[in-house]
Amino acid sequence: MVDAPIRALLRLAAPLRRMRRRNGLVERLLSLDLDDAGAAAVARACAAGQRPFGAFYHWRLRQWATVACAGRMPAPRLRRWFAAIDRTPLARWRAFDGGGRGMLVATPHYGAFLPGIVSLAHHASAAGRQVLVFYDPPGRHDSNAVFDAIHRKLWPTADSGVRIVHNTRAGIGEVLRALRLGALVVIMPDVFERVEDTFLVPFHGGLRNVVLGTATLARKSGAVIVPMVAQPLAEGFDFELRAGPAIDAGALRAPALPDETPPALYTDYVATAQLFASIESLMGGDLLYWQYHASLGGGADAPLRTLPPLADAEVAALLGDPALQPPRSPACFLDEEDIDLMEATPCSTA
Repeated sequence: MVDAPIRALLRLAAPLRRMRRRNGLVERLLSLDLDDAGAAAVARACAAGQRPFGAFYHWRLRQWATVACAGRMPAPRLRRWFAAIDRTPLARWRAFDGGGRGMLVATPHYGAFLPGIVSLAHHASAAGRQVLVFYDPPGRHDSNAVFDAIHRKLWPTADSGVRIVHNTRAGIGEVLRALRLGALVVIMPDVFERVEDTFLVPFHGGLRNVVLGTATLARKSGAVIVPMVAQPLAEGFDFELRAGPAIDAGALRAPALPDETPPALYTDYVATAQLFASIESLMGGDLLYWQYHASLGGGADAPLRTLPPLADAEVAALLGDPALQPPRSPACFLDEEDIDLMEATPCSTA
C-alpha cells in the first residue's frame, strides 16, 4: 500500500540501523544539521534505548517517508493506510471514551504522532464525538502545515466531525466552549513559544520547560487530561496508541501556599507535572523517538534516571521563586478576565 519507491528505499536503508558512529555523508543526504551538542544528544537518546547511533538516521528516514506517503496518497487510500498501520488493541480505545465529559488528549512530538493523531480523530469522530486538533498556526511553525494539508484531504467538509483550531485567542475560546460540550481535543504539550512563559517539571532525569496551558484549559472547562503516545512498532510504519490514567485537574486542591501564590497556579503546575510523569512512563527509556530529546541536555555520560515526585512543600517553594514566575500569557495561564474576553470573541471556523 505504501508507494513502491518509498518502500524500496526503506528496505535498502535498513543497514543504517547498525551504524555505530556518525556519518557525514548520511547526514548530508538526509539534510540533517547536527552540531557536536546535537550529536551528543542523539548518542544519549540512542544509548537510553540501547540502540546504535544509526538508528537515529533510520528513524528520521521513516519520518520523512511517513510525511511523503501522506502527501502523495489520495484520501481513500490514505485512510486505508493509516488504518492498516494502527495496531492499537481494540480494548485500549475505551481510554478515550470520556463518558460524555470533555477530554484533552495530550500527546507529545513522539514516535508516530502524525498518524496517531489522525487515527484517534478518525475513531472518535466515527463514534459521534466532536474532535478538535489544536496547535500553533503554520505561520508560527512552518512544519505544522502538514497537519492543515492532511485535514483538508481527509476531512474536507465542515460536517466531517474533525476540525483544526489554531492556537490564537479566538482558538482558545473555541476550544474551551467545545470541551464544555464534551468534545475531544488533541493538544501537544511539549512545545512553547517563549521560555518566559514556562515552568520547570521533572522529566527523564532532568527538568523540562513546559507551559501550563493544557492543565489550565482542563481546569477551566471541567475536562479531563488523557496522556497519550503513538509508539512505533518494529522497524516499519506500524504503531500503537498508549494512554495513561486520566488526570482531573479541576479536582486538585492546593495546600497552604506562600503569600500571593494563586491556588489555581499550584494545581495547574501539579497537573502538568503529573502529565509529564505519565508521558515519561509511556515513553519508557526510549528517547530516540522524541523530537526534543536534545533539550534534556547533560554530558555524554549523563544517566537518564527518573527523579522522585516533588513533595507539596517543594512545589510551593518552586512556585514562590520570582525567577520562575512567567508573565501572564493566554497560552500559559488564564484568569477569569482572559476567559470572559475570549468567550466574547467571535471564532472563525475557516
